[in-house]
Amino acid sequence: MSASCPNKDRKMNVCLQDYISEFKFQSVVAQDLIAYFLRYFPELQDAAVPQREGLEFERWLSGCGPPPFEPDLSAGGALIGPVQELCDLWRCANPPDQQALATFDLSAWSTFQVVLFLDRMLDHSPLPHEVIASLSASYSSLFDGLNAEIQIRWLQMVVRNTFYPDLPRVRAFLHKHTSRMYTVPLYEDLVAGVMKCVAVEIFYQTQRRLHPNLRRTLQLILFPSSLAPTNQNSPVPPIVAGSSPSGSPLQTPATTATTSAAGTTAAMALRDVNVSA
Repeated sequence: MSASCPNKDRKMNVCLQDYISEFKFQSVVAQDLIAYFLRYFPELQDAAVPQREGLEFERWLSGCGPPPFEPDLSAGGALIGPVQELCDLWRCANPPDQQALATFDLSAWSTFQVVLFLDRMLDHSPLPHEVIASLSASYSSLFDGLNAEIQIRWLQMVVRNTFYPDLPRVRAFLHKHTSRMYTVPLYEDLVAGVMKCVAVEIFYQTQRRLHPNLRRTLQLILFPSSLAPTNQNSPVPPIVAGSSPSGSPLQTPATTATTSAAGTTAAMALRDVNVSA
């Protein structure tokens, strides 16, 4: 058996290479793939493999409803089980015993496990202050050295629980990362809580390094009722398009007039037109 497997692997590799060479730059349907495969392995067709239970090609390709066989996902329990146990420890009103936590080594966990743990804890936020403080003492230093997918979830917990001691980590993260998928969730959480002033301060410090589309999105989050000022030191009050601050019509090259069906004229500031790709 061990001697024949390498030969089968080599033959399968040759089959795939020949298949690509024969059908390159063409549209191929599933039946073409199956016919080519069985032509390359005639012993399978002679053994009527396509009619064998569990391998009925026609049933898998053309049958209705969900797949006739579900994959065995029981192995996932070995990964999810410890995550659920750790979550149960932290969901109490008081921080868990350190001896109980010693059995869980998050540094040896996969990214998937740590992300799942933080996602489930986020679902239960806000937590008691003693619990979030103990979480920070136990894991924040570890999370600093892990990837951004983990860091963003931990920092969301920091913000949603208004845990000021870890606020410098939030600042450092937003100064370092300028990707929409990481910045927008944090800004939304900051604005939804009592840390909006912190979000505004970070935005003004980092706005020049942000993509214009992302900068506009963050402006709408931070200043939903007006246009955001472009400079913190010289704020620009919102001006209604087509009029000056005193209410008189505004006639500048930066505006264009459009006439409605009723004959009224409205001015639209060109700087408000979205010209981004």
